Amino acid sequence: LACQPNAVFVCDSGNHCIRQLKVGVGGDLQVSIIAGAAVPGLGDGIASHCRFNSPTRIAFLTELQIVVSDTGNHRLRLLEHDTTRGVW
Repeated sequence: LACQPNAVFVCDSGNHCIRQLKVGVGGDLQVSIIAGAAVPGLGDGIASHCRFNSPTRIAFLTELQIVVSDTGNHRLRLLEHDTTRGVW
């Protein structure tokens, strides 16, 4: 679990992804996948191509960088926010 003022980020180990939870304008909860997919694997690149295998821990290094413990792959992984496109 890692928090920013407007969002919470969690490792979804069973679905091999990183999720972002935000409160929308109307107060509804918005949940999105910022990296990974339902299929385990190991892959770098933009968030939609990135693959994890049972990520378990997450923390912010900076406001624009997240480190993820990719447990099934025995690696620490870095996600960086692309401020030009507004995506991780």
